[in-house]
Amino acid sequence: MAKAGRLDNPITFRELVLADLYRGQRLVEKIHPDPIDPQFRIATAKGDVWIAMQLPADLGERNRHLAMVSDFMAWRL
Repeated sequence: MAKAGRLDNPITFRELVLADLYRGQRLVEKIHPDPIDPQFRIATAKGDVWIAMQLPADLGERNRHLAMVSDFMAWRL
């Protein structure tokens, strides 16, 4: 897979997004067909924050967990 730019040391927002997409692609290739837990990278003025979590099968609980991530991102802003 060809990589454009400095994806091993991303600086611009575009490079950050591409680096995360390539990382996700590598994860899928390594563990497919097992499920992948969601991971979030939140870029803030004070630095990046990474969140990895397992989502429950129950849709209501899943939505509650995702709402907590949303609340955390707003708090970090």
